[in-house]
Amino acid sequence: MADISTQIANLSPEERDLLLRKLRQRQGGRAGEAKAIATGATRSRPFDPQRDQNFTLATPRAGILDDFVYRPAPRVTPGPGQVEIEIYTTTLNFRDVLIALGQYPSSAAQMGSDCSGRIVRVGEGVEEFKVGDEVIAISEASSFSKFATTLVTDVVRKPAYLSFEEAASLPTVFMTVYYGLHNLACLSRGERILIHSAAGGVGLAAIQYAQWVGAEIFATVGTAEKRDYIRSLGVEHILDSRSLDFADDIMKLTDGEGVDVVLNSLMGEAIPKGLSILKRLGRFVELGRRDFAQNSQIGLAPFDNSLTFFAVGLGTLSKLRPDFSKSMFMDIVSGFDSGMFKPLKMRLYPASEIAIAFQHMAQGNHIGKLTILFKDQEVMISD
Repeated sequence: MADISTQIANLSPEERDLLLRKLRQRQGGRAGEAKAIATGATRSRPFDPQRDQNFTLATPRAGILDDFVYRPAPRVTPGPGQVEIEIYTTTLNFRDVLIALGQYPSSAAQMGSDCSGRIVRVGEGVEEFKVGDEVIAISEASSFSKFATTLVTDVVRKPAYLSFEEAASLPTVFMTVYYGLHNLACLSRGERILIHSAAGGVGLAAIQYAQWVGAEIFATVGTAEKRDYIRSLGVEHILDSRSLDFADDIMKLTDGEGVDVVLNSLMGEAIPKGLSILKRLGRFVELGRRDFAQNSQIGLAPFDNSLTFFAVGLGTLSKLRPDFSKSMFMDIVSGFDSGMFKPLKMRLYPASEIAIAFQHMAQGNHIGKLTILFKDQEVMISD
């Protein structure tokens, strides 16, 4: 299972400018080049299942979000405890953008994880699923593909009431929230929570969970449009995610008391600022990876208030505790059954416009999830 992504708004102004400069790089200066490269218009052909077996997304020039192509790839026969899924829909995480730009801390990471589709083959010993089952998965193989083979511990059945698009949007964000706020922070009724970057997928899922348990929500966002959307969800306390003023603002709003839980995806100085506004016995839930990779330092003084610092890493969790991870995945589906969770706002893109989707994700102006459609889509591949 993939580690949780952060949003572009979480970057410092300097990092944001660098990323956006890379985003604007073009070859030849021709209008509409992004779509041309994404579809391989000048050197591509339609995907042929008989000839090509499978396709997967590739980035011939690392760091250029215009330069995506689908390439032929082999299908992987599922081994013991594995299934092969025909992918109908997948979603973007900001982690995918960082990998494409060469800025993700792990060089071994690959793009694409959250998806929905239909099982087409099962491996030895698999009794939970059969061919034809509609499923949701966080795939260990890239989900920007026609077929992906993954472990059954990363797969659950898709409820009939969820569309494939809705289903693909839920795994990473809702599992991050449920693990971080339910299993680790134990957020409870009447407590206060600060949710950073609240208009992203994780932020919106966190709002749903906090409202379900009856917590008081403080949210940060980066634009007026996002502020209006978060307010429409019933959140009253909305602050700016692009400055450190949120800390002083929260202390004023709470008469100097602070909050019980911080769900953090901001970097750098935002971390000690978040720790400074926690009440005694407060919990800090960290979602980012950049500060760990940079070995950033924080002082221990705030922890004299008996604070707890949690680092959420779903990838590590699924590898070391696969049964627990699978149980939690099933709890998420039960949360949709009970009404705790609801499908997120999303924007849909055909497979041919995946480069455009990456650019929109990098710009950080979207709300909710960006979803890529593969079922019944013509995909152009490049040899």
